[in-house]
Amino acid sequence: MIPAAHRNKIILPFVVLAACSTIVLLLVAFKPSPPVKTKSVYEYGVSVIDLTKGDYHPLIPLYGVVESPMNANLTAAISSDVDSVLVKEGDMVEQGQLLVQLDPVDFELNLSDREADLSDIIAQINTEKLQFENNKTAIKNEKVLLDLANEQLKRSTKLYKKNLGSESDFEQAKSAVERQQLSYNSRKLAIDMFELRLDQLKAKKTRAEAAVQRAIRDLERASILAPFSGRIASVYVSAGDRVNPGARAVSIYSLDQLEVRADINSTELPIVRSVLERGDQLGAVGLFEGNDRVELVLDRLSGVTERGRAGVAGLFKITGGAEHLTLGRFLEFELTLPVVSGVYSIPMQAIYGRDRIYIAEDGVMNLVYIDKLGQHRHKGGELMALIMPKPDKNNEHDDLTGKKVVVTQIPNAIQGLPVNIINTVEMANDKTQVKLTMQ
Repeated sequence: MIPAAHRNKIILPFVVLAACSTIVLLLVAFKPSPPVKTKSVYEYGVSVIDLTKGDYHPLIPLYGVVESPMNANLTAAISSDVDSVLVKEGDMVEQGQLLVQLDPVDFELNLSDREADLSDIIAQINTEKLQFENNKTAIKNEKVLLDLANEQLKRSTKLYKKNLGSESDFEQAKSAVERQQLSYNSRKLAIDMFELRLDQLKAKKTRAEAAVQRAIRDLERASILAPFSGRIASVYVSAGDRVNPGARAVSIYSLDQLEVRADINSTELPIVRSVLERGDQLGAVGLFEGNDRVELVLDRLSGVTERGRAGVAGLFKITGGAEHLTLGRFLEFELTLPVVSGVYSIPMQAIYGRDRIYIAEDGVMNLVYIDKLGQHRHKGGELMALIMPKPDKNNEHDDLTGKKVVVTQIPNAIQGLPVNIINTVEMANDKTQVKLTMQ
């Protein structure tokens, strides 16, 4: 038989274990239930713009190069030494202004020789005319002397036949007639030849005058002058250089004839052609170096399409600000197209990809496909996109008037994304104003 004290020591641990287990079970059974957590949905805070239709002038951003049809390379026309160069690259010059002076001494001497030859021929012509007048007077005397000689020959012949005169007198009278006839004929020939000799001298005079003109022209070519008003692009010679005909001396271009050549894409080309065919003008404006403004007008389209280009080059006449431009300069500008009616204007950042926007409806973003018609500048200067919904892809959003377009760029934006409108952007008073709309 087990003693009572020893039996109590064996039973006590089991009693304690049973009591602890009972307490634990009671605590687990009667513990309070934790609060039920509901899954929350994150909403993006976005800015929106209310859409309304309007009339706008689309803009085409273009990039062109300044060129000029009046871009002259002035060359030396004679062989000479450069005496002086009176301009530098970038100088503004007036028409007729002296640019480069070649040594004129040789050409001045040549001109003197040609003028002397001309003076000699003029003197010969005057002498010939005086001789002609003298011959006309002298031939009358020659005719009188010839008649006298003939009368003397007649008398001598009668006397000789009657044996009253000597044979020597007869021969002398006969010789006198022959000599006088010869003198008369020579004088008459001189008179008859006057017009021919005068024509020969006049031809020599013409050649001499041409030689003088060539000498004058060569002397003038020693001075290289500006053919028109403009700016010096380059200077290729310096004092002391020896130049030959055809050697480049100076290049100059006209500021009045500056043009900008820029490619116009094939998508805008039909509109541009139709405007030009109607005789209307398309204006453009460019800014460079801060606030320097350049005004342009599309003058014509190029007649040649370069290989590898889809569009055609447009040639823009500069109507304002040409004094700020230099030949070959790159210029960025915007061409203004005719007004387009009934389209929507939205900020550029509201467009996702190339043809998607999102409108905020019932707390979510709804996808709308659009056609981008161009862009324009708001009165405040910010660039805005001109759009219309694509009719073939938007069954529910053919008219966006009054819709709220999301202008906040959201990463990984998708259809049905929950959003919360934080503010509404309003375009007014020449600048973008933000009107807070508490939600």
